Amino acid sequence: MKTRILLLLSLALLFLNFNYSSIEAKTEPNDEMLVNTSVSEFGLIENDSLWLLTESRLYMTNNNGELWKDISPEYSKPIESVHFANKQLGFVLYFSQTETQKELFLVKTLDGGKSWQPVESGLEN
Repeated sequence: MKTRILLLLSLALLFLNFNYSSIEAKTEPNDEMLVNTSVSEFGLIENDSLWLLTESRLYMTNNNGELWKDISPEYSKPIESVHFANKQLGFVLYFSQTETQKELFLVKTLDGGKSWQPVESGLEN
């Protein structure tokens, strides 16, 4: 019960602190400002940790949104979906489609987004 209340309070604070269609926030390491950045997806990882996906970049905070770190994997395809199991373990799914082919590409991080590795599924596209 206590966990559910904390989760609901965290989500309420998240909605109150920024308009989820656009944000203004500081980023690490060079203190650039994210101004009027469109947010396409976001999620709560733990009490003080959140991730957010903009049109082209993935950010994480471990201090309730005071400072955001760009943890984007360096792949040229657009991000389809993001999931973090905890502060360290996360997955990013890429999807691309042409007239003749659909491609899914999954990467994971074991260090909170410092590095990303492809996940080999063994399945054909």
